[in-house]
Amino acid sequence: LVPIDQCSPLCQENHRRFIESGGAVSFIDHVDEIELPESGFFVDAILGTGFHGRVDGLFAQVIELANRSRLPIFALDIPS
Repeated sequence: LVPIDQCSPLCQENHRRFIESGGAVSFIDHVDEIELPESGFFVDAILGTGFHGRVDGLFAQVIELANRSRLPIFALDIPS
């Protein structure tokens, strides 16, 4: 949801390690670009423990999409 160069150093390091291990990351500009599967689960790593303030824009739209889905949601740090 955010270009990697705008993320925290820890996020950038984990991104690098994930890519090096064969993972793939897609960046989106609009919630309509997300195609959720009919089965599986949603990993919520949207916001971290350092987030303060109001959730709006693309972040709020993705959280709403996840909550409307019928997928189980697993939060990596704190639930968004």
